[in-house]
Amino acid sequence: GDSQIIIGAANGKAVRFGDYLAFNANPDNMSRQFARPVRNVAVLVPGQTRDWDSSITMPESPFGIAQTLEELHIPYQLIVEKALAGPSLAQFKVLFVGSASSLSDAQLAAILKFAQNGGTVMFDTTAATRDPLGTRREKWPLADIFGFDQPGRVARATGKAVLLTKKGDIPLSGTSLYYATEFEPEPPRRRTPFAIRFENGAKLPGMITKKYGS
Repeated sequence: GDSQIIIGAANGKAVRFGDYLAFNANPDNMSRQFARPVRNVAVLVPGQTRDWDSSITMPESPFGIAQTLEELHIPYQLIVEKALAGPSLAQFKVLFVGSASSLSDAQLAAILKFAQNGGTVMFDTTAATRDPLGTRREKWPLADIFGFDQPGRVARATGKAVLLTKKGDIPLSGTSLYYATEFEPEPPRRRTPFAIRFENGAKLPGMITKKYGS
């Protein structure tokens, strides 16, 4: 049966605890003193975007990403813009920037340096489109990397959509969905991980992947 350990008394009665102490003392178990959490994934919670980007309220992307990681049992850590400076970012392998639209030049430089050093970065189409005070940038600072400028202004396709994957089609939830960008993307190739097909027949890439650095 369950083992019990008496470690004290209260009001003249023995206080019984479960076998926690025995578990903790077992050398086959993880040391509470020396064990450290393993988190290779960072999710940026964009406080600057929440406070200064008047075009949106609190971005939902970090919470959706966090929920997905939870479902996949992938450890992660929520960070804020302050964590982008200094060496702390180097502990991660993946950084989800998501829809953090209000970023400074220094913060964006730190993110790109992380990618250049071998990290993987995920941007939403609104990422870095504004400065720290929420003013829209004249040119998207990621344009030279992805090959197009100023995403998120003109809807090229609207209506219900289906996500096309190698394992089959997945209807996307919601009554409508738009693919907002000012560039005409090239047709999805076999290398494209996902594609989106809209009810009007348009078929556009659902993800664009670019290498950066060495």
